Amino acid sequence: MKPFDQTLVKDFFTLFYETTELCLRSNNDLCNLSSNDRSVLFRTGADCITCFGRAFSICQYQLNTCQSFLNMLHTIYGEQSVAVTLNSIKFVDTDIALAKMAGLLLVFSNNTCIFSSTTPLDHVNASVMLQVQNKYAEVTWKYLLYRYGYYHAVQRFMYLIQFLLTLTQTISHLQSIRSHVNDIESIVENTELALILDDIDQINETTDH
Repeated sequence: MKPFDQTLVKDFFTLFYETTELCLRSNNDLCNLSSNDRSVLFRTGADCITCFGRAFSICQYQLNTCQSFLNMLHTIYGEQSVAVTLNSIKFVDTDIALAKMAGLLLVFSNNTCIFSSTTPLDHVNASVMLQVQNKYAEVTWKYLLYRYGYYHAVQRFMYLIQFLLTLTQTISHLQSIRSHVNDIESIVENTELALILDDIDQINETTDH
């Protein structure tokens, strides 16, 4: 089998960072938060969505069975990063609709904290976070009941929780990978700048009227 080109693998992961930025900007629940809450959740959200999408895609396209791909990941991110990612893949549910809801649920899980040098020390508004988190949890549960019935809904929700827990370990480890941290910071800065420009446009439109 022809070995993977390192540039192609890096481009593959670059897509996750670019897509993450779009996801953050398009989520109204996130964008409508106060500037402080928004700033805190942009960092955790960028980490969550990036790692979630990475694990889901590797599983979906069965890249975890491609040794040349895994070897290239070892070279770029290190053995431990690959190990924790493969561990989280064991609990991935291939239901795309469920995956989207689960990713958002993780973003707003304010009871999960990962501290790093780039994370603001400010606390988010717990009341607001719980309202949004509960909304996503309720929608996820109702979808599972409708789609799979009670027994399989419980089973899939259990695996979802296990996946989110292992994903948290992956996110925690990646705080030690400088290239990842820099990419996340770039996502946050670009997203915050885009929203500031949007706010300015809205103010100008209001003033004109």
